Parts: sequence; C-alpha cells; structure tokens
Amino acid sequence: MLDSLRTIERVIYKNPTIDKDSYPALDNCETELLEIDSLTFDYGVGNLCSVYVREFEDSWFVDVYYFRCNDDNGIDRKHFVIAPGYQMSEEDE
Repeated sequence: MLDSLRTIERVIYKNPTIDKDSYPALDNCETELLEIDSLTFDYGVGNLCSVYVREFEDSWFVDVYYFRCNDDNGIDRKHFVIAPGYQMSEEDE
C-alpha cells in the first residue's frame, strides 16, 4: 500500500531526483568520527544512524549516514541526502 502511494506521489509532484554528490560532504574529522563509531558500535542491538541538518546555498538539507551489519559480518555503509523540492531515488528510498 505504501509503495503504491509513493508511486502516485512521484507522478503528481514530479520533483527532480536529488543528486547527493552535488551537496557538500562532511569534513574529514566528522567522517573519521563516523567511521570509528561504525567500527565500535554493537550491531547485535541494532543499526547506527547519524543525521545532520546542514545549510547549503541559502537552504537546508538533511545528511543521513546509515551503518548496518551484513550477513558476512561486515558493515554496509549508506549515505542519503534529503532536501526540499527534491525526491530520493527509488533505490535510496
């Protein structure tokens, strides 16, 4: 049901898909702290998600970093950007 509602929303609003590479990345210090957190987090309890609300070109965006332990006991890292007037790709959603 939610998938069909999201499909209808995509057709009605026709917001452009966000290009997360066009938004500024975190500085190296923040990125290193995220990597350390991801390596020391207890994934038996859950997933690790870090969210930043940041400014860019007189607007705001949400920077989301998601870490999850995979079946091979490795860590899957995902990065998402949410911004007004844009939609995420279907794969990212």
